[in-house]
Amino acid sequence: MSETSLISNLKNAYNSKNLNMITRKLIEAFRGKQFSYLHQINNKIPERSDQKETKIHKIFARLISLYHPDRLNYYLNQIELHSKNCDEQSLKKLSHILATLEHLDSDQLESIAPDDDSYFSDIYYGYDDDDFYRPGTHYLSCQWL
Repeated sequence: MSETSLISNLKNAYNSKNLNMITRKLIEAFRGKQFSYLHQINNKIPERSDQKETKIHKIFARLISLYHPDRLNYYLNQIELHSKNCDEQSLKKLSHILATLEHLDSDQLESIAPDDDSYFSDIYYGYDDDDFYRPGTHYLSCQWL
């Protein structure tokens, strides 16, 4: 892909409609516990050497902060700056949105099988379901009725 076509593709990809759509899909996937889908999107983004995150809530936060519609002006300014400086390497770092949009267009939301507890373990959340149980507490009692 030539530099001019990359710049054109990036300017077309970074718009409020796309950023809103990506953010909405990320939130839907997180709420629907489709964590493998979030991992797939996260794998499309080039990692910095200090980012080898495995906790799903941190991956989700990173993706939301990366694709939040409020960052539109930042991305447009970065595209403009790097295109003026002929910095193709920096432009390629911004091209992760192209892969993300392509992945969203395929609309392959995968749900996790109910018996797959690997994403729900305390490794990801830092707590287990047993942490909320208190002996002697009746959670469903309606004594006030």
